[in-house]
Amino acid sequence: MPNVLERQQDILSIISELDISPTMYSNAVEKYKAITAYLESYGIEAEMYPQGSFAFGTVVRPTSKSTDANYDLDFICQIKGDRSSHTPSELRKILLDALKASGIYEGKLEIWDECFTIEYADVGKIGFTIDIVPATDESEEKKQSLLAKSSYPNLINTAVAIPKHNGNHNYTWITNNPRGFRQ
Repeated sequence: MPNVLERQQDILSIISELDISPTMYSNAVEKYKAITAYLESYGIEAEMYPQGSFAFGTVVRPTSKSTDANYDLDFICQIKGDRSSHTPSELRKILLDALKASGIYEGKLEIWDECFTIEYADVGKIGFTIDIVPATDESEEKKQSLLAKSSYPNLINTAVAIPKHNGNHNYTWITNNPRGFRQ
């Protein structure tokens, strides 16, 4: 019968096989930094940063038996300005136009109501996609409103406004805070 140490090692081994590999992680970081550099060369001041499982270090390896065996990595693309600088539809269009204008990203681009997905080639039997959620800084007025209600006022400054699809290509703003949530 295996001892406790052997069981722990077996469990850790299984967990490490579920996680994104260091090579795939480095590849994903390189790709999202390249997107940011491209946007800058296109004249868009933006910052991209991970959210969700990639930000938390909880990415789970997809099964290679699946026909959709891709890591799904989520990123915020925070364009300089705040929600008063653009309408939600304008913000989406700024990012979409830039991605469509790229010889690199245009052929890999899928357009969704809530994000834009760039699908990268498989490495082995598993690839990855980068879901890009357009965002901009939340307005000071909204931040002040949140500050009055918040249990974590030190996190309010990282709040962003994200276009939320309401049907028929109609978008409104929603407030989100992936950086605050991560903290």
